[in-house]
Amino acid sequence: MFKKAFGYERRYTFLSDRHHGLLVNIHLVFPGSYHSFCLWHIENDLRTAQRHVVCSKVLVGLFKKCAYASTHEEFQEHMVELLDIGGGALSNFLSRAPYDN
Repeated sequence: MFKKAFGYERRYTFLSDRHHGLLVNIHLVFPGSYHSFCLWHIENDLRTAQRHVVCSKVLVGLFKKCAYASTHEEFQEHMVELLDIGGGALSNFLSRAPYDN
């Protein structure tokens, strides 16, 4: 319906909650368009995935530092700290959210 209403010739930027149907189909229906994930949704997913971890608030804070890093180096510094504290469960969670999104 979106494609019919807004056309085929433009490149769009989609911001989503990582719903599987959107992940698979945006690039098929709108080739060349951009797709990013909503930070608010990822933070909530992170809270849910890490709710059993005592330091989940610390992890979410570090995740925000990664998201708002102004340089690649700053991002990498925060990411190393985030992965050190979060361990394997956090690595698994992050593997489902590629950096470029």
